[in-house]
Amino acid sequence: MKRILIAALALLAGSFAAFGQDAFRKTFSLEIGAGMGPMHMYLNNPSSRTEKILADMGQEAVNGVFPAFSLSGALRTWDRWETVVTVGVSWGHQQIIQYEPFGLDPLGKTRYDLQKKSPAGWKDLDRTWSLTLQERVFWNPRWLIQMYTGWGLGVVQGERKPYVLPSFTPVALRVGGRHFYGFLEMPFSPYGLLYHGGLGLKF
Repeated sequence: MKRILIAALALLAGSFAAFGQDAFRKTFSLEIGAGMGPMHMYLNNPSSRTEKILADMGQEAVNGVFPAFSLSGALRTWDRWETVVTVGVSWGHQQIIQYEPFGLDPLGKTRYDLQKKSPAGWKDLDRTWSLTLQERVFWNPRWLIQMYTGWGLGVVQGERKPYVLPSFTPVALRVGGRHFYGFLEMPFSPYGLLYHGGLGLKF
């Protein structure tokens, strides 16, 4: 009887060990996301070049929104770790103010009266690209609702030359099944700020 019990326990232990090995497999995922534009879009939009172009037409960009979209490839290399490359794009969708012309300056350029203005619709300005490399660490990799933290570095298309910015996502959620999932992040990143969510397809 003791031998049978020992054999049964060994078989049970082997089954749990096999389950633990099968529970994780390397995967590759594609993710499409959207959300609030990154911080650099709010600090430098419109660019000085765009401001000059608008000023030559007697226009100024004022209020605006900054949508952001991303496409990511994520390689799950271990149960708790994922390496991610993200291409992001954002731009300013901004309200335009038109100033009234009132003659020419000595160089023959149109003068504009800054006291007389009127709305002139909305324009999409200064599309900006970024490329970000991140590492994600999952807090609870076996749960249906998973949480993770991410960090890395990104390269942003600048007005004159590219520049590097850090990327940090203190908390994010992933919910889904074997192949499809949704995610919601709170990033401080070259591709987004505060909220960024979307869908993923796992291979």
